[in-house]
Amino acid sequence: MLELMSAGGSPYDAVTSLVRDAMVAAEGRVPDLDQLREQIDEAVELAREHNDSPGTYGALPDDIRTTPLDPARPARDLLEDLLPGIRGCWLICQDTADVAEVNVDGDASTDMFIDALRAEANENRDQLL
Repeated sequence: MLELMSAGGSPYDAVTSLVRDAMVAAEGRVPDLDQLREQIDEAVELAREHNDSPGTYGALPDDIRTTPLDPARPARDLLEDLLPGIRGCWLICQDTADVAEVNVDGDASTDMFIDALRAEANENRDQLL
């Protein structure tokens, strides 16, 4: 999702693109053939770097996916991926907080993070949807 947004897409565009591609894959079609070819080329190059080991080639299909989301349940898979991302942001917030803020209990610290997140979302509402 971050990759799609860094290319200039909105969060809405990134999410709908990921879910749409997963639904296409669920129908047995390849959503982005060029991207799949790039993944295959990168995987083959990686295998060559490891002396064309048969074990490496055998593991390649596990690393190549037609979509980053589970085609059987794309929305739930996206949510499951976003939750650890939000937790990671919370942990970074904890690490960069003022010393006085770090000394508050866990619930107060979490509330401070949620308040800061809401304030940021309100300030940048036009970038969310």
